[in-house]
Amino acid sequence: MCDKKAEVMYLDREQMRLLADPIRQRVLKLLGTKEMSTSGLADTLGDQAPRNLYYHVHRLLSAGLIRLVRTEPRRGTVEKFYEAVAKVFTVKPELVVTMADDQAVQNDIVAAARRVVEDTLHQFATSVARGLFAEALRRVPPTIAGITIRAREDRLRDIGVRLRRWIADVSREEGETPGIEYTGLVMFFPTELGPTTDATPPTDTDAA
Repeated sequence: MCDKKAEVMYLDREQMRLLADPIRQRVLKLLGTKEMSTSGLADTLGDQAPRNLYYHVHRLLSAGLIRLVRTEPRRGTVEKFYEAVAKVFTVKPELVVTMADDQAVQNDIVAAARRVVEDTLHQFATSVARGLFAEALRRVPPTIAGITIRAREDRLRDIGVRLRRWIADVSREEGETPGIEYTGLVMFFPTELGPTTDATPPTDTDAA
């Protein structure tokens, strides 16, 4: 029996680079909802499933982002089932702090974020095309919002901590089968900075 899934996993630079690939992001997201085999992943991904899906699963496994949870004999072979090792994945705070002085780190983080946004937009477009968005308006209304906040650093830091706590709390919800699946994207970043009022670098320790 596997250990209980971690609430949060902090990604190092190599893991972040690995997740710049949209297929690996999608696979990790699927394995975060339930355990699946590679063939099950291929069925779920449909036309999006690459021929080398086994390779992508192996890379995620080798990087410690997913784990083998069980095996099952099937048609003369053994089918392996995997799950994500954590419910939430985020970049290590110390890696973010180095962004100001390292252009390569900046490029890696932007590339990873771009893939997340593009994948989420693709899922949103698919939801609209399939009529799921319109149906949801009559059942569990979706939320789309863009906001800009101007406040003191301590206030913004508090908002960031509360956002991460909310994400962790929501991720603790146990999946239900059958159930309704919703996808969301949360980004919280500066668009303008004034004079520094607090030299203490922000951390994510309070969000665990």
